[in-house]
Amino acid sequence: MTKNNILWSKVWAIAAVQGAITLTYIVYNLYLPALIFELRLSTSLATTILIVEHALAAFIKPVFGYLSDRQQRRFGTRIRMIVIAAILASAFLIIVPVLVILGEINPIWRRLFPTIAISWAVTTAICYVPTIALLRSCAPPEKLAQAASVLTLVVTIISALQFDVHNLILKLGESFTFTISSISLLAAVALIRWLYPPQRAMINNHELESIYLPIFALIFTIGLGIAWGIRFLTPTLNNVFSLQIGQDHSRLAIMIFFIALGLAAFPAGKLATKLGNSFGMLVGLAVTIFCLQLLILVPNQIILGMILIILIFALSLVLNSSVPFVFSLVLHQDTGLGTGLYFGGLAAGISCFNVVFPQPQQITINIGAIGTTVSFLLALLAIAFSMQLKIQED
Repeated sequence: MTKNNILWSKVWAIAAVQGAITLTYIVYNLYLPALIFELRLSTSLATTILIVEHALAAFIKPVFGYLSDRQQRRFGTRIRMIVIAAILASAFLIIVPVLVILGEINPIWRRLFPTIAISWAVTTAICYVPTIALLRSCAPPEKLAQAASVLTLVVTIISALQFDVHNLILKLGESFTFTISSISLLAAVALIRWLYPPQRAMINNHELESIYLPIFALIFTIGLGIAWGIRFLTPTLNNVFSLQIGQDHSRLAIMIFFIALGLAAFPAGKLATKLGNSFGMLVGLAVTIFCLQLLILVPNQIILGMILIILIFALSLVLNSSVPFVFSLVLHQDTGLGTGLYFGGLAAGISCFNVVFPQPQQITINIGAIGTTVSFLLALLAIAFSMQLKIQED
């Protein structure tokens, strides 16, 4: 990589893996209740499995992020861990619908279903963090947000599919969708394997000391706050859209919102490059909180549309800047650990949210607005404190 260049081919390869993982999560989450029903297991098992999976991911992502750092220092690559985890995740994902067929023949197979499902989630989490950590080598620090915009684009647009085309996905059948999802992940990882040959890492002696411990805790807190904020924001927006355009069109509106969020990634990435990742996150969170308050107070649809555009751009700024901001807080040798702590915080937030709010569709506008505001304020304060600690450490 030259000094001012972004390695776009590698960035798109990383985005392909993240997109494939996102697709597997969508397919898995959509089919899980139906598969459990076919196996004649408890209907509450789906919620329990998802909570356990996210709770395990909160621990696994930092641990394997750290282990990927050690692998990078020892072998000059993180790819081995990514490839092995992706192969296992793909295998477990294909086994999940197979167990449903076998479970109809012999009840013993039914008991294996939770174990296989959780094993898939664990191996997917192991694959996720080292892949994101590769982004740091794809661009100079000041352009990482611009590179991250590709990941935001791919992940948010694929995530948008779950809101209004879920019935189409379900009509395709579990065997077909699970197989296609697994093949997509393997193909994306094969591309990364080809683009990232091993290269011995060079670490300066003065970088061998571990980063200040409170910063690690703050990185986890940032992920936790953003996870809760987005979880509260989605039903809040759904309620706003239901009031403005009717409940029948609210899911389509949410899907369009997330697609627009992805499309806003490129201009938001360029703005983050100019503002800096830390300031970009602070501005993005502050504007998101402000726009949310206006959304629930302004009845005029034209003004509401303008507020939504600003909200989309501000939230995209946050999503683009988050990973580059984490990179700026940690040394190169701790890239995987820092990334794992951030996404571990996201996973912990999702797990806790699912426990406290098992039916998020019942969250009212006021509760959603308050929850989003408090969650994003928590993330904002954690960012500010981490910036101060980093300045003191430097």
